[in-house]
Amino acid sequence: MPPTKKLNSQNPSPPPGVISRHEIYTLAEFSLRTGLESSAIRQARRAGLRVFYAHGRGFISGQEWNRYLATKQSAHSQSQGCTGL
Repeated sequence: MPPTKKLNSQNPSPPPGVISRHEIYTLAEFSLRTGLESSAIRQARRAGLRVFYAHGRGFISGQEWNRYLATKQSAHSQSQGCTGL
């Protein structure tokens, strides 16, 4: 039986979760919830994901994440020749 990973009770690592369109997330919280590492978030930023900055901290809104995913899905569908059925 493989060893189980013990979570630190002071700072447990949450599993990937839901991004609500009504919430705003710090980059760290967004990364934890989506399971995306910083390199993937940088790639998404280069591809059009908008990050908002205030007081030296970066934030991503759930609404912006949904917009970004919709544009990526639309671009993917067009490149694949999908009809959206």
